[in-house]
Amino acid sequence: QPREGVIRVVQAAVSAGAEGFNLNAGPETARLLKEIVEAGLERHVGLYPVVPDERFFGSLLNQGTMGAASAVLSGLSITGKAKALLSGGWAWLTNDPFQAIQAYLEIEIGRLNRAGGSLASVRTVLLHELITDSVVGLGATEAFSRYVE
Repeated sequence: QPREGVIRVVQAAVSAGAEGFNLNAGPETARLLKEIVEAGLERHVGLYPVVPDERFFGSLLNQGTMGAASAVLSGLSITGKAKALLSGGWAWLTNDPFQAIQAYLEIEIGRLNRAGGSLASVRTVLLHELITDSVVGLGATEAFSRYVE
């Protein structure tokens, strides 16, 4: 079972002193994180997710904006989807890309923090290189300052 192997590796790393893990954000990662926490960790660990998740880019390229939105919303509860749609819908109505990014980050960070419970929480979020390369290439440095806020 590959998942059991991952769980054992994470437990061994924490036992050996690891204080945090870099991971992709997304529903599958959150499910695996929940399994790791339920299997037991000796102490709290930090999470350093890379966003957006790789599946987001595939959905965006192959299925467009609606496909990407569906991929992001997958695995959320009805309440979670409603909150995300309100926040994301407002971003769409106001045509504010920064509000859309904030809504997306809230979804992914919330998903990981819920899965991690009291034993694993997001310490910082790392931007995927496709985002950083695009921002630098387009000279859209405001995106970085808004992201930090």
